Amino acid sequence: MEHKDSKKKEMRLPNSVYSPSLVSGLLRELDRLENNVLQQLASQNGENAIKLSPLMMSVAEYNKIDIDNQADREELKKYLNSIKLTAPVVHISFASDPSANFMQKLTEWFRTQVNPAVLITVGLQPSIGAGCVIRTTNKQFDLSLGEEFTKQRDQLISRFSLSAQETGAPAFIPVQSAPKEAGQ
Repeated sequence: MEHKDSKKKEMRLPNSVYSPSLVSGLLRELDRLENNVLQQLASQNGENAIKLSPLMMSVAEYNKIDIDNQADREELKKYLNSIKLTAPVVHISFASDPSANFMQKLTEWFRTQVNPAVLITVGLQPSIGAGCVIRTTNKQFDLSLGEEFTKQRDQLISRFSLSAQETGAPAFIPVQSAPKEAGQ
């Protein structure tokens, strides 16, 4: 019994598994694999009809699990279910889709600095421009360029106005202070 408990403590997710949906996908794949094994036993057919995904193979290798061993599969399934139910989730919105390499590096940082089981969901918010907005269950951090522009709005307007006066170009009129036409 001690061996199983110590093995469970050692299990971790590779950085390529960073979102709740990827964890759910791994659980579905384990279920399909288990069903396939049961069908093989019932029919006594030695062929394995299920090919493992690269993600499942990386999880098995990372945790030194023999995916053909039923006890190891059950232990992995318990671990993934535990992660799915209890892992802290951070939602990060970007202006565009981040690359897989970037997400792995970001996941590595969160798992070393915040929590080794943290999961990340990604959202798209084109109005961000550059940077990101990070949300947890009780905090939000707006690290976007749009937020910086909003904070420095008055300074930006005065700089544009000064620049327009120096060059003789028409003055910059902020959208919020422009008069509205009737019917708008």
